[in-house]
Amino acid sequence: WQSLRMDNPYIGPNAETSNTSYYNYYFEADFAVMNNMDLGFGISYRTFENAPIFMIDSSYMLNNVYKPIYVDYNLLQLGARFNYRLSEDLNVGLIANYYNYDLSDNSSIEEVLYKPNFDINLKVLYSYGDKLKFSLNALVLGNMNGLYFADRQVYYEKMPLKYGVDLKAEYQYMKALSFFVRFDNVAFQRYFYWTNYPSQKFRFLLGFTYTIPTL
Repeated sequence: WQSLRMDNPYIGPNAETSNTSYYNYYFEADFAVMNNMDLGFGISYRTFENAPIFMIDSSYMLNNVYKPIYVDYNLLQLGARFNYRLSEDLNVGLIANYYNYDLSDNSSIEEVLYKPNFDINLKVLYSYGDKLKFSLNALVLGNMNGLYFADRQVYYEKMPLKYGVDLKAEYQYMKALSFFVRFDNVAFQRYFYWTNYPSQKFRFLLGFTYTIPTL
């Protein structure tokens, strides 16, 4: 149940649990194109048996609680990775994946739900001396299939593309103590990953980290 809750925090307290099995066949290749540039490619094919897919539980009036159903499906994933070090202080990384889902013929659902058909992650890291560190993280999630209720019926819908940009700055005051500020979703995007649960448009976090020295 804890594993299900980590995948979807909005499942009901009496969610049905079951064992899932899968086989994974994959090939990966990494290339050092130059001293400061790396490229990577990968392809994988996974077969899932009795894997959880989350549906809206119609027994709750607000239609905001989910339950898992267990289906068999295959997943083809194509991925690419790019990393470029412009200098000792500046690093740029890009990871992109494409996903294709194939449900079994006797599946109880029409489409795989709440799983994007692609994702792209861009990360930029910059260090100014030994004290200041800056990072930018941009994420794009492709279209996914979702659900909605109307007239007491459940309907499938295509949920639109989603993107977000996060910024972070950190000051290393001393070896054990640092201060940071983080701005999440600076593009002020209001999107849904789970039906009826909109994301926050903007979030600001200020804090510090302290490492307790070992005795």
